[in-house]
Amino acid sequence: MQWIRNYHEVLDNSANPTIRKAREVAMELLNVGIGAVDPFELTKAFFKKASDLNFNDFSVIRVIGFGKASFDMARAVEEMIDVEEGIIVVPEGTGKKSGLKKIEIVEGGHPIPDEYSVAAASVALKIAENSGEGDLVVVLVSGGGSALFAKPAEGITLKEKQDVTQLLLKSGCTINEFNSVRKHISDVKGGQLAKACYPAHVLALIISDVVGDPMETIASGPTLPDPIIFQDAGYVFDKYDLWEKAPESICRRIKEGMTGQIEETPKSLDSSLVRNVLIGNNSLALNAMEKAARYNTLILTGQLEGEGREAGKVLAGIAKEVLRSNNPVKRPCVLILGGETTVTVVGNGKGGRNQELVLGAALSLQKRDIVIASLGTDGIDGSADAAGGIADGFTVERGNREGLDVVEYLSKNDSNTFLSALHDALITGRTNTNVGDIIVIVVL
Repeated sequence: MQWIRNYHEVLDNSANPTIRKAREVAMELLNVGIGAVDPFELTKAFFKKASDLNFNDFSVIRVIGFGKASFDMARAVEEMIDVEEGIIVVPEGTGKKSGLKKIEIVEGGHPIPDEYSVAAASVALKIAENSGEGDLVVVLVSGGGSALFAKPAEGITLKEKQDVTQLLLKSGCTINEFNSVRKHISDVKGGQLAKACYPAHVLALIISDVVGDPMETIASGPTLPDPIIFQDAGYVFDKYDLWEKAPESICRRIKEGMTGQIEETPKSLDSSLVRNVLIGNNSLALNAMEKAARYNTLILTGQLEGEGREAGKVLAGIAKEVLRSNNPVKRPCVLILGGETTVTVVGNGKGGRNQELVLGAALSLQKRDIVIASLGTDGIDGSADAAGGIADGFTVERGNREGLDVVEYLSKNDSNTFLSALHDALITGRTNTNVGDIIVIVVL
């Protein structure tokens, strides 16, 4: 399947035959990366290999799922085992409103939770609490689950949770910092869903969208012990100066938690009852891309972080080193990376971390036959209808001819407007998976 919808248009933007070939290679490999983390196939593969589990031993099997991959994960579960009932929450607008036999489908808000996110979480909690000894609750966890599966803690309204989510999204904080707050203003995150399932067995199948795959962070770890404490949430409020900006109820809860007035999230769970299994991650995508590449290939890292545009400048520097005759990585070559950068929003433009990354690189690649492409495997990059972007040594020059200045558009966080004008924003639509970002640099 060709995920990049504007593939041929992006090819036709090439400044010369070498750039055209490099763009073709980059987009082919991005396509391979997305295909390698198909949630339906990953979930089926788990059940085929799970020889230590006899699902006939359980009295009743129920399913709770949330995240961008949860529909296809649930579809695989229903195909592989007998399910009594369940509920999953998928992003609004995915069109996944039917197609399952026993499992209810709810469309919730992302990245800002909405009333459907809360209603679905409430139903899921009832399913968890109604499960008894000898039952199994299969929990399907994937990226986006923190917003889609949301039940504010007592005393906090949905509007207040939405407000603090907006503040955190714009702050430039990492996903770990984001989740340290979300876990402590929720009734389901940070191990609380697994606690609600007791004494039933819990099998959580997890697809990671978090750098380094810390499972307690993915979708805010609803089925794992939570190592984060209220003091960590307070640190985030200190670091990003949120005490005067966030809703008073949330500030009060964090302060009361820091002084021990509110019970902490679970710090341990019964390992004989709760099993968490990572079935998909960024490394799977990168390894598939490396295998498919036809040139000298090197995976630089699967843990790229930092400000998107600054990361782009660093990657441009690495790519230029390949042009040196004494470099150990010989051209033609492909450099592959994964991870998730961040954007500190200061302007009011449209864009995202992947598009800022490639524009940051473009500033340092001028007049060179090098291509860099970066996209979010979920098909979404920030506030624009694009998965990411592609740039090369002639992007700045092409922009100048159109009266577009890269530095100006980056200063406004308006990377999508710039790339769209050059027809270099990569469009995939929603992919219904999510393992973070994948990046390809091609030097021919």
